[in-house]
Amino acid sequence: MSKEKDEKEIEESENMQGEPSLEKQNSELKEDLARALAEQSNIRKRLEKRSEEVTQFALRRMASSILEIVDNFELACKAAKENPSISEGLNMIQIQILEILKNHKIQQIQTSSGDVFDAEKHEISEEKESNDVESGKVIEVLKNGYQMDGKTLRFARVIVSKKENQ
Repeated sequence: MSKEKDEKEIEESENMQGEPSLEKQNSELKEDLARALAEQSNIRKRLEKRSEEVTQFALRRMASSILEIVDNFELACKAAKENPSISEGLNMIQIQILEILKNHKIQQIQTSSGDVFDAEKHEISEEKESNDVESGKVIEVLKNGYQMDGKTLRFARVIVSKKENQ
């Protein structure tokens, strides 16, 4: 019996010595798991952000292409002013187009004659000498500018006044 008792004590002693090692191993595995989960979460967030950036880039590119059509349509509206029924129909279509752009967060940059030139919104196409209009003010808007989510897709092309040389 003494032999069995000795073996039991040795086994218990070995188990007791192994326990701190198991606890340490368990702790390390928990830390590894926590790091892996945090890294997985960070990767998911980066992928979501990148996906959103790619989507926004594609939308801006598509919108820029559509703006050329909008420009041509505006020219057609101006040319059709002599025929009221055609002009009215074109204006209705223009309103629909602008509404679609608005639904996709694309907005026209509000620019009109008399506005002060703003490099954040305008692109100077030409400077004309004028004593009637203050220097640095918009005389005419040649093409409307557009923004999407506060970022400029295209600057408004304008003619700006400058003082006449005397």
